[in-house]
Amino acid sequence: METETQQEKLLSELNNIYFKMDELFKYIDDHKLTDYQSLLAYIDLKQIRFSLDKIHNKLR
Repeated sequence: METETQQEKLLSELNNIYFKMDELFKYIDDHKLTDYQSLLAYIDLKQIRFSLDKIHNKLR
């Protein structure tokens, strides 16, 4: 039972991280960054999202 609670907490934290990442994507879109800065930020965020997706899928 405790494991389920820990898993639920982890899933909740992952959802919070996804939400914050979406806010970062929106920030990048709304603010003037150079094309290079924007590209680097998107690549970093996509790599983070990919890693989080792998963790999220393992928790299900």
